[in-house]
Amino acid sequence: MLEQLIQYFETLHPVVFLLGLALCPLLPIPVSPLWVIAGMRFGPVGGLLISALGLLINFSLAYLLSKHLLRRQIEWFLGKWKVRTPVVPESNQTKFTILIRIVPGNPLVVQ
Repeated sequence: MLEQLIQYFETLHPVVFLLGLALCPLLPIPVSPLWVIAGMRFGPVGGLLISALGLLINFSLAYLLSKHLLRRQIEWFLGKWKVRTPVVPESNQTKFTILIRIVPGNPLVVQ
């Protein structure tokens, strides 16, 4: 069965990996298996490039969705539990972002 799975991933087009890496973190789906498979499928350099591009697309989509398209829905959803989105002063936004990114254990969907 493992051999069949490996053969299946060897036939997938790079765009499929790119879409998976870009869209899975928007949902609570772990992407670390895709990183490993991308490295196996495309080699270390190709896997790294596809993974980095997928994360860049993911970060851009997540920002667009959370900042503009779904902002009201997110605030309404959090407001049901009397939780408000944090207000970070502009002078601290870079520090806050770095802190969220470097703390281990946060899944990409939380980041």
